[in-house]
Amino acid sequence: MGGAFPAPADPPRALFAAGGTGGHIWPAVAVSRALKSHDPRWQCHFVGGDRPVEAEVYAAAGVSPAVIHVPP
Repeated sequence: MGGAFPAPADPPRALFAAGGTGGHIWPAVAVSRALKSHDPRWQCHFVGGDRPVEAEVYAAAGVSPAVIHVPP
């Protein structure tokens, strides 16, 4: 195979797992926006926790993440 990489997915996809506060969410959103600005076919998805602060930050970013329960 000579170190060949598999063909990229069409469309390309990314999954971002970010939660807690904006310190992790905003950089993930920025990377997803950069990917989409380079190639609008990118499908970016997000997973976050169920804390109210996370919902607020994701809403401010215009992102609807899949939500998982995070025990205290």
